[in-house]
Amino acid sequence: MIAQINRIVDAHVHWWDVEANPWYEYIRNVSEMTGTNLHSNYLPADYRRSIGDARVSKLIHVSAVAGTQHYLDELRWVDGVAADSGFEVGCVGSVDPALDSVELRAHLDAQFDTGRLRGIRVLQGLDPDGDAACTLADWLIQRDLVLDLVARPDTLERWTRFVADRPRLRVVLEHAGWPLGADEGSYQAWEQSLTRFASNTDAAVKVSGLAMVTFEISEASMRPWIECCVDRFGWDRMVFASNFPVDGLAGSYGDLIRVFDEVLTPDDGVQLEKFFATNAERIYRL
Repeated sequence: MIAQINRIVDAHVHWWDVEANPWYEYIRNVSEMTGTNLHSNYLPADYRRSIGDARVSKLIHVSAVAGTQHYLDELRWVDGVAADSGFEVGCVGSVDPALDSVELRAHLDAQFDTGRLRGIRVLQGLDPDGDAACTLADWLIQRDLVLDLVARPDTLERWTRFVADRPRLRVVLEHAGWPLGADEGSYQAWEQSLTRFASNTDAAVKVSGLAMVTFEISEASMRPWIECCVDRFGWDRMVFASNFPVDGLAGSYGDLIRVFDEVLTPDDGVQLEKFFATNAERIYRL
């Protein structure tokens, strides 16, 4: 099947320059807490080395400045490095949910004006019952942009109602719904919340970030999660995303592609192309 993957749109990539840009407190904290080596530069050239001979033509860069208001600074920086990267790059920005509605809209408008914005994700602090979530959703609907939804099994039921009440809001559930663990109890909680979300909304899902739970990129560890996503969402509502360099701590880009090669059983090449490319192009307007 790998030979049939003519092109890839990677819907979740982080680039950062921690030496030049003082915006990455979150990445620094994660590195210190986990003892990992995330807090080093990861630039387009590093990403190109990661992908090797994988045929990535387009990607979505996702903001990694959680807990700060540097998302506009980051977006402008990405715009600069993307121009010479050799990839077509769209961006998912962020916003501070503590802002009042006027400031929040102003911060969103400033990111929109860069021209690369395709959506917004808020990693922390966005409450589906709060004013900020309503303001953000209204703004995204007006601009026809995507909510990259960060929700976990313990919050996904509330977000399911929020999304179901807004059929015009385009939503992609990030990192397969952020499972809380790889044990049986965590898997069951994740599966139940994912099933309800998939059946009650028209949202898509990024089949990504699983290595943050499995701590390895292998067929044995990732098969149940991937197969569940395919069964619940179907081929029209799934997008491939690597979450590199974060998931790269558990294995290589080639390992990740091989896992999907071993697990996915499409009926034809069209379904395969939807997952690896055309769904992301349609959803993110690439």
